[in-house]
Amino acid sequence: QKALDAEPSDTQEAIRSALEAAIRDIRNLSRGLMLPELETMSLNEAAALIIKMHEERTGTKVSTDITERIIHAENEVKVCTYRFIQEALNNAFKHAGGKGQRVSISCNNSKLVVSVSDEGPGVNSRINEERVACSQLGLTGIRDRVETLNGIFEMGQARGSGTIITITLSCSGRGKR
Repeated sequence: QKALDAEPSDTQEAIRSALEAAIRDIRNLSRGLMLPELETMSLNEAAALIIKMHEERTGTKVSTDITERIIHAENEVKVCTYRFIQEALNNAFKHAGGKGQRVSISCNNSKLVVSVSDEGPGVNSRINEERVACSQLGLTGIRDRVETLNGIFEMGQARGSGTIITITLSCSGRGKR
C-alpha cells in the first residue's frame, strides 16, 4: 500500500503520459473509421466530401466524371466507395504528385463503377499485383472490403500514362443528376 501512496516516479509518469497519448491517438483513429455522417448522405455527396477534403489537404485539383446521381446505396457500399476514393487519391498524390487526378462514378445495369486515375508514371500489371498484395495495406484493405461485398477490384495502366484503380459493386436507387 505504501508504494501506491507514494509520489509517482519519473518512469511511472512517463508511462502514464505515453498511455494517455496512445488513447488519444486511438480515439482520433476511431473517429476517422466511423463515418456517421455518411448515413444521411447520398453516394454522390459522400464522394464529393472526400474529394473536397483531399483537395484541401493536398492543395491539388481532382476532376470528376459523375454520370448520374446515386440516390440510395447501402451504407456498406457508401463506406466502401468513400474509403476507396480516399485511399486511391492518397496513392495518386503520393505516387503521381497529384498529377491528373480524376474520379469517375457511374451506375449501369445495377453495377456501380468507381474509378480513380492519375497521370503519374503508372505501373505494370505484375508490379501492380505485387504492390496490392504486399506493400499497400490501404489498397489491400480496400480490395478485401470490395470482395466482401462481392465486388471487383482492378488496378492497371491508365490510358496514356498513369494508373487507374477501379471497383465495381452492386448498386440501386439510380436517379437523375
